[in-house]
Amino acid sequence: MSDTDVAAVELPVPAVATEAEANASAVSIRFDDKGMVTTYANVASVAATTDEILLLFGMNKGWGVSGAPMEVGLSNRIIITTSVARGLVDTLTRVLNAGRV
Repeated sequence: MSDTDVAAVELPVPAVATEAEANASAVSIRFDDKGMVTTYANVASVAATTDEILLLFGMNKGWGVSGAPMEVGLSNRIIITTSVARGLVDTLTRVLNAGRV
């Protein structure tokens, strides 16, 4: 996405008494990607604490030389709450099951 290309997403709103209340409750999210950095990873690892999930991403640059230890250069660590992790799992499952990839 470019600086001028910002996506807006309408999230579903739980059922409410009237349509006017539903329209007033609608949430619009604006994704600002101006400071976003894109990184390719061919290795991912997951670690967890009781409150957080840590996602580690990096690159395996080796050619699979047998006998030598594999070294992975980690580039990104993303720390998310367990509720965000559950939502991510649900979304990834839907995308993969839909055959989009």
